[in-house]
Amino acid sequence: MTCDTENKELEEAFTFFMMEIQPKAQPYADKLNKNLSAVLLQKNLISKSFYIPAHSKKNIDLFREENIPILAEMSVMQQQYGVIAGKMTIEVDGKNTHYNKHAKFLENNDRKLRESVYRKVGDRRLKDKESLNKLFSSLVEKRHRIAVNAGFANYRDYKFAEMGRFDYKPEDCFQFHQAVKEKYYRW
Repeated sequence: MTCDTENKELEEAFTFFMMEIQPKAQPYADKLNKNLSAVLLQKNLISKSFYIPAHSKKNIDLFREENIPILAEMSVMQQQYGVIAGKMTIEVDGKNTHYNKHAKFLENNDRKLRESVYRKVGDRRLKDKESLNKLFSSLVEKRHRIAVNAGFANYRDYKFAEMGRFDYKPEDCFQFHQAVKEKYYRW
């Protein structure tokens, strides 16, 4: 479906799976994760302080029944981005090229070609500006709701937990950004 973004039958099948099948499976996956965790703890196969099946642990900690339909909607919306992006082409050297394959032209020694491709990519993106902005805004709102439902102040903190970022915090990222800025961007 991601290769053939214009195939309505594939799009409908994906949407049906994400909206009808996946949401019904999620509560069972949560129960399975909880049961597995309980058995492993009971049998002393893992310790409470060093819980390596982190995938199961984070799924248990982050799972919220109310997030199931929101996550399903987000999956469909993310695929909609793929449909929009799949239609984006630019003409380079007389050939229609998918706009995301422009990087090779931006490495070309010919400055005029690089600038032309750069501008064409920007212009092409602007054609879908309205639909992309609407999609992005809706995704931001849904992501925030998911985070709040799971007890987080924002999606960034939720995502850190989801991705198992236990060895560094957002503050560490901010410090790194500042260090890069100070080293390379002294104006």
